[in-house]
Amino acid sequence: MDHQTLIDSLVRQMMVAIARLAAVGGRRTSVAHITRNIFLDLSRELKAHNLSNKIIADMFGLTLRAYHAKMKRLAEIEGERASSLWQSAFAFISSRLTVTRAEILRKFGHYDATMIQGAISDLVESGLVSRSGRGPATLYRCVAMVRDLEGTESHQSLANLVWIVIRRVGPCSREQLHELFPAISTDILGSALAQLEIDGRVRKDAEQNLYDSELCVIQSDDRLGWEAAIFDHFQAVCNVICHSAEAMSTSADRDPYAGGSTFTFDLDENHPLRDPILGLLARLRSECSELRERADAHNKHRSDRPQRPFQVRFYLGQNVTSDDQEDVFNEN
Repeated sequence: MDHQTLIDSLVRQMMVAIARLAAVGGRRTSVAHITRNIFLDLSRELKAHNLSNKIIADMFGLTLRAYHAKMKRLAEIEGERASSLWQSAFAFISSRLTVTRAEILRKFGHYDATMIQGAISDLVESGLVSRSGRGPATLYRCVAMVRDLEGTESHQSLANLVWIVIRRVGPCSREQLHELFPAISTDILGSALAQLEIDGRVRKDAEQNLYDSELCVIQSDDRLGWEAAIFDHFQAVCNVICHSAEAMSTSADRDPYAGGSTFTFDLDENHPLRDPILGLLARLRSECSELRERADAHNKHRSDRPQRPFQVRFYLGQNVTSDDQEDVFNEN
């Protein structure tokens, strides 16, 4: 398998995952911005790997002039959606008792309709705006200001996600976090950070205005933590895959402490190893939790901690499917 086939296969699998997450729980999460974000994010990551604009343009099949024009246009749209359109739509809805979808579309008619719908969906999902009815007569009401978000499920879920990002990439500034969450307004992000500070989950360096966290634990049964847990797990898997690919492309010896393996067991109800195999996840999760607690307890009372310790991230996952269940690559 060449690199192109591998990349195509990974993208296909990622699209399957996005589609399933967008519809989880019966929701219809907006995906209008994804194609734009893919181009922007991929361009920025290629740039971070010291590739020139000319090479990146060639990789996208564009001329250098067309590449620059597209980057400029998409960056402007991204900025409008993430800040002015979102904030303007919220201010417009807040200024009235109720607003219909038709009124919003007329007010912001100079924007693309998918951008407007995306901004409204963000407001509804954030808990700031309520929605009732269908079609052009759909009514929107402002039900909460940013300062009232504390305690809501949407706010707690966002706080968990921000907490994980700070733990993984921190210390980081609010500006860096906003770059990682461009669709979240600065007010809502600030509210989540304030809640994390109050809870003691995140600390802020007053002199450098940087946020950091020594520990991030979201329990497997946390009803409001599943989004953050999925992000953390996916990020860990991606890092291992990239590290392994880079190592295998060179003549360097394989790192015995890093990598990943996938095991598949074919079972039935009467298989003698059914229970031990099905119990793998619970046993390994319990063992890892105990090791982490012991390591954290030791680090907490240690006075000779090195300035640059290394971090070990171990991930595990388990799925059980039967022959009559739909395969994730099913084209139906």
